[in-house]
Amino acid sequence: MNITDSNFSTVGGYNFSQFAEPPGADGDFAAYAEQGVRYAAIADGVLYVSIGHRTYASASPHTAYILAIDLDTNEVLWKSGDQVCNSNHFLIMKDSILCGYGFSAEPDYIYILNRRNGKTQEKIKVASAPYYFIPDEEELYVLTYNTAYRYRVSFDE
Repeated sequence: MNITDSNFSTVGGYNFSQFAEPPGADGDFAAYAEQGVRYAAIADGVLYVSIGHRTYASASPHTAYILAIDLDTNEVLWKSGDQVCNSNHFLIMKDSILCGYGFSAEPDYIYILNRRNGKTQEKIKVASAPYYFIPDEEELYVLTYNTAYRYRVSFDE
């Protein structure tokens, strides 16, 4: 993956092939558990990347996570827990990352991660898999597979 700035100039690169084959892939869908980069964003010199596969977590539960990578050193700063981010994108808001996970008969949640260490700060049950997070001033719209949510957003300073 090449990393570009807002002028579309290459500012770095990172090889994600080490994350393609998840550990512990097993069962009927294991052959479909090859992982890839699903979304990436840069904030304050850190590259945040969601990695996952598009099949059941039972094929490999070590999927749908976010990595934080220091752009100066290429060092992985942290890895979130598994099964927190298979949404089409995630949203960085102040010191939090908003993302979502859900799939067929698997649990569907919005996750709020700490941007400094990747730990789950909160999870919010939703009716179906969260796909998109759309901020609008003090509101957040979350579009899921079959439901749209509107939340009021505030940050304690």
